[in-house]
Amino acid sequence: MQNASSCMTKVKKKTKVNSSYLNPNKKPWFNSDCYNARLLFKKARNKYTKNKSDAELRNEFLHAKSNYNKIKRNQKLKFKTNEKDKLTKLSKHKPI
Repeated sequence: MQNASSCMTKVKKKTKVNSSYLNPNKKPWFNSDCYNARLLFKKARNKYTKNKSDAELRNEFLHAKSNYNKIKRNQKLKFKTNEKDKLTKLSKHKPI
């Protein structure tokens, strides 16, 4: 049988910091530029969803969305190009 004091106390669970906070998809190309653009996109999206009749909010949302996608696309391209360059250098300087 439980006593009254044990029923009244709550156990607080410790939360640990999610390691994928900055890198949600665990993509190696997802850097701080992508993270900041995503934050701006989410803020604009949240404002727009609260008031869909405002044309200015819609334009802000669409601009933030296209900017976020452009930054992601550029970071992916830079990453892939960098990886190709690394492989090319390895094949020329340290062949197996």
